[in-house]
Amino acid sequence: HLFREKHKGYHLIISLILVVSIFLWAGVVPLITGLSILGVGFSILIADYYNKFSEYIQKSKLSSWLWVFTLVLTILILITSVVPAFYLTSVSNKNIVPSEDVAALVWARYNTNANSLFAASPIEGSLVAYASKRRVVADSQFLGVSNAEEVLSDLRSLYRSPFKTDALSITDKYAITHIILTDTTRKYYNISDVAFDNDPCFKTVYNGYEKVKIFSVVCGLGD
Repeated sequence: HLFREKHKGYHLIISLILVVSIFLWAGVVPLITGLSILGVGFSILIADYYNKFSEYIQKSKLSSWLWVFTLVLTILILITSVVPAFYLTSVSNKNIVPSEDVAALVWARYNTNANSLFAASPIEGSLVAYASKRRVVADSQFLGVSNAEEVLSDLRSLYRSPFKTDALSITDKYAITHIILTDTTRKYYNISDVAFDNDPCFKTVYNGYEKVKIFSVVCGLGD
C-alpha cells in the first residue's frame, strides 16, 4: 500500500529510509546517525497510518492484540528515535567547551607573548592553539610523529609527577613557557591538582575560580 501512495512526500520518505538502510548495511553512515534518520522517517509514516491500522485490527480477529501492536510500535519509535536523540544530546553536551576554559584562552591570547609555548593535555592542544593563538607542545594531530610516545610520557610526568625537578626538566627540554590546567586536564591525567601549584618557579598568572589555571614558568632547572 505504501508504494502505491500517490503523495510524493511519502515516496521521498520511503526512498530516504531505503537509502539510509543501505548505507547503514554498508557501514557508510554511523549507526546512531542512521537510526536517528530512520526513526524520524518511520515516525512520520506511522503517525499517518496508525489510525488506519488500528481500525483494521479492531475489525479483524486480532482486535484483542491491538495493545501488543501498539506497544511494539512504541518500542520501535523509542529505539530508533528517542534513544539516539538522547545519545546525540549527551555527546554534544560532553563536547561543549566550558566557558571558563574559553575565557582563560582568550586571556592568554592578549596577555602572553606571541612566541609562548603552552603545555596542555593532547586532547586540549588543538583548542588551546586555536583559541589562544599560541603554540602547544602536543595536540591531537601530532600523534603520527616519531617521538609522539616520548612527548606524551613527558606531558604525563609534567602534570602527575610529585617532584618539582621533574617538571622543570620537562619545561627546560621543550622550552615551555606556560602550563594550562583545566578540569579536562584533571580528568585526563586523573589528578586533582599539580605538585608545582604555589611554587615560585611556576607563577600563577591566571586563576579562573580554581577551575582553570595558567602557570608561567619563571625558573629553569639550574636556577
